[in-house]
Amino acid sequence: MHELDECIARLEGQAAVPSNVDTRLKIMAAHAVQAASFGDAQFVLVYLDPLTQAHAARLEQVATAGPLVAVVLDPPAPLLRPQARAELAASLACVQAVVTGAGEEWLASIAPLRLIDERNADIARRQGLMQHVTARHALA
Repeated sequence: MHELDECIARLEGQAAVPSNVDTRLKIMAAHAVQAASFGDAQFVLVYLDPLTQAHAARLEQVATAGPLVAVVLDPPAPLLRPQARAELAASLACVQAVVTGAGEEWLASIAPLRLIDERNADIARRQGLMQHVTARHALA
């Protein structure tokens, strides 16, 4: 079975991802897949730079409404490489698929009601983490 077919089958609830499977198999490039291929999944636009507990909790919350596809985009002044951020997203059990390299045209193909934009919240989470680290460092 092709990787995309396997991912779609998981989204449709036909197969679960075993715990010993390389979660990087959930990652696919936008140019290789159409948004419509994911059926009724929700799409969350994220940076995950870096992934924090707050990110994981938010994604778990969103996933309670149905299958979740994380669209990992490039933030301004990234700390982590794109592949590292995609792998972090793929490691979360609540994320059924990860799409990388999505451009404006690809994003425009997603129905607005199925799109959740977490980019601004991600920037706020990153700033909060940086402030926390700076404050802890000042105490040391």
